[in-house]
Amino acid sequence: MLATLHSTETMMRMTRLRRACTYLFWMIIITCILFFVVEGVASTAITFYGVRRFLLVQDHKFMQYDPEIGWTGKPDAQVENAFGPGKTVTRNNRGFRGKQHTEEHIPEGKLRIICSGDSYTFGMGVDDSETWCHLLGEIDQRIESVNLGEEGYGTDQSFLRYRKEAANIDHDVHIFTILTPDIVRMRESTFLQLPRPQVSQVEGGNLVVANVPVPKPAFKHRTLIALTSIQSKLRITELLGSLSRKKNKVHTILDLEGTKDLLHVIMTETKTLTDKGGSVLVVVYLPYDHEENSHPYSPYAYASKIAEEEHLFFIDLVSFYKGLAHQTKQSFFLTNAETTHPTAPGHYSVMGNKIIAQQLYNQLSSTEEIADRLNQL
Repeated sequence: MLATLHSTETMMRMTRLRRACTYLFWMIIITCILFFVVEGVASTAITFYGVRRFLLVQDHKFMQYDPEIGWTGKPDAQVENAFGPGKTVTRNNRGFRGKQHTEEHIPEGKLRIICSGDSYTFGMGVDDSETWCHLLGEIDQRIESVNLGEEGYGTDQSFLRYRKEAANIDHDVHIFTILTPDIVRMRESTFLQLPRPQVSQVEGGNLVVANVPVPKPAFKHRTLIALTSIQSKLRITELLGSLSRKKNKVHTILDLEGTKDLLHVIMTETKTLTDKGGSVLVVVYLPYDHEENSHPYSPYAYASKIAEEEHLFFIDLVSFYKGLAHQTKQSFFLTNAETTHPTAPGHYSVMGNKIIAQQLYNQLSSTEEIADRLNQL
């Protein structure tokens, strides 16, 4: 009888213990779920606020609508701490990035270099004085650099911007930068919901610009851009992106099929424009953090082949980047922890800009035609 009673009490205690463990288990699970939900909502809200705040500042402070190109810099504008403490964006008298005014004629004793490109040339995430274009003039005081880079530009927009500005600015060297995303971007009529021109090739090799005047972006586009930026920063997006990276590389290669001929014409037209102004064209293929240059049909491979066929001065910084030490590559691009700006991560860090500037200068200064111009100053 006593044994039976003891056994019954033991079973009851075991049952209560199992219930307690089950309750504790589900409490932990529910707490974790609530934590991730709250963390996700808070992160999304903070990101949305940050992106939207930036877009409002961007629209009204240092960016402006352009009917031919889509958007350009607003002349004589400045936003302090635009990319975080001490990371200021300044626009000069012509709307180019930097504090130094750009006059029509080249200052005495200077070699003027124009840098064309997208946000990697503009210097997303860093101060005016930290962009690789500006640093060329720090490395060699004889150089005056002019930064025509703009956020979100495709290779076609970089060409259109140069074509628009080149006639009004004397220059010795034109650095025309290309990145893989810029080439793919040429197929789109919008960038993050912002309308952009569409450049196409017609029979005979002439370029035609459609979607101009570019429609003015509506106020609602700012919210759409914010939502797009939030989506790109969600952890689930990063996870899916990493799982499908190989597929995405192939997709990028296939995307180029409709733009390779256009890229060819743009590169040769840029050469014609640069030669007309008596300048030296330097085509630079810049790296980005998901570059794929080993595939024979990659955008990089096409651009390299075009440069070889057309005898263009081509600087390959993709292969240069691939050859850097692992530790250096780890610090080459900005991380979320290094910037308060929502769209700056993935762009060149301060160190990345320095490395690019030094490598470009080394190759430019060792080129006979450019070296001769420098030596004449």
